[in-house]
Amino acid sequence: MTIERVAARADVSRTLIYQQFGDLAGLITALLDRESMIAMAGMKSVDRPQSGQQNHLAQVGQDILSYLHAAPVGWRLMLSPHAGAFPELRDRIEFGRSNARSVAARQIARTVGHRVDPDSFTMRTLLAAMEELGRLHLNDRQRYPDTLVLQHFRLLAIWATDQVRHPQTSPE
Repeated sequence: MTIERVAARADVSRTLIYQQFGDLAGLITALLDRESMIAMAGMKSVDRPQSGQQNHLAQVGQDILSYLHAAPVGWRLMLSPHAGAFPELRDRIEFGRSNARSVAARQIARTVGHRVDPDSFTMRTLLAAMEELGRLHLNDRQRYPDTLVLQHFRLLAIWATDQVRHPQTSPE
């Protein structure tokens, strides 16, 4: 990614890009800020009280797929960053992961009836598996359709809930 390529693709002058963003890092930071806001809005759609305690985790899975579908480009960027990514991207991804673990912990806590540590082994493992499901789905929706992703999400939610209910079986 270069200022020249962005300017050419947007059919604007390089000068305009420099005036708006300062340099390539400023442009990328603006892009990351925009995509982070979209991602956080998607996570907020999941982090709300659900009606009907019994199946609320199934609804969470549907909501996650909805926000992945709503902003696939941004989610690809967040879920599969380039190895040489800017530190700003890594920082935003880690902030997003921390937020996602907190959302997941609140949803699991709603099911088990007590607080869940968002930084626990279970929440970190759950998030890693969910990120992989998201990457697979976004990169090949034919091979990894909604139904398959939702089935695995449900199994992960059951596993995480069980781990939280029986902490002696997990290195919490």
